[in-house]
Amino acid sequence: MSLIAAVDLGTTTARAGLFDESGERLASARRKIATEHPFPGAVEQDPVALVQIVIELLGVALAESGATATDVAALGIANQRSTVVAWNARTSEPLTPAIGLQDTRTADRVAEFVAQGIPLTTSASCSKLEWLVANDPAVADAAARSTLRLGTIDTWLMWSLSGGAVHATDPSNAGATGLLDLGTGQWSDGALAVFGVPREPLATIVASDELVGTTAADVLGAQIPLTARIGDQQAACVAHRVGPGSAKLTLGTSAMLDAGTGTSPADAPAGTYALPLWRRAIDGELVDEFMIEASVQTAGAAVEWLV
Repeated sequence: MSLIAAVDLGTTTARAGLFDESGERLASARRKIATEHPFPGAVEQDPVALVQIVIELLGVALAESGATATDVAALGIANQRSTVVAWNARTSEPLTPAIGLQDTRTADRVAEFVAQGIPLTTSASCSKLEWLVANDPAVADAAARSTLRLGTIDTWLMWSLSGGAVHATDPSNAGATGLLDLGTGQWSDGALAVFGVPREPLATIVASDELVGTTAADVLGAQIPLTARIGDQQAACVAHRVGPGSAKLTLGTSAMLDAGTGTSPADAPAGTYALPLWRRAIDGELVDEFMIEASVQTAGAAVEWLV
């Protein structure tokens, strides 16, 4: 068999599925993700638990389908965006809990930018990364020792599944940090300087569909090619074939309305922001597409709170 494995590591739930070459789903598994709130405004998750959940779900899907890891030809990852993880490059151990996209501990800092007319929100990763570097002693120490690694959930998951061999992200996830230069498609030196985030710990930005390595054989039982990674909202756009003139609405933990704008970043109307949609290899050349997004921070999460 030549199967495709897919992981959707969201904010509230995680899913894994196995598909055959025609795209038919053979098996799937789902599990809720725990979130902690250690102080007002804090939204945290256990980075190690996130990886363990993914490994367990892939194992369940394989068992349900009667396949083994050696039957899997490709693994794609869709993930919650903006959530950040800091870890030690030598030990691969997280230095802090993951700070979630709904975390508002940086609200005062964000308000400073808004007062200057800069449309920043607490959901963007940049202020979270700034907070970690400035306030967490373990992160500061790792930075001083050049052992610090920083990343969004896709980056952390690929690092962990590959045994520390892959440190990569794609434009859809990098764009959610607020630290990406949409013009060059690479990290913005200006934004990094403003937020005091060092460039060295950040991942290499690759295409959304680029083969970047494999899982470690002792993690899933085989070296499975890591062939795709993309933010969850952009992944939904791929599924719905969103492009110029079309849009999709997702009602998940948050609510996200995304409209395709083509191969150039568009001026975002008030209340929205421009983001990369994806970067793909088409006929041997890398092609970037973009979108504009409007969001409501709490949608399904309100239902979870009521429950």
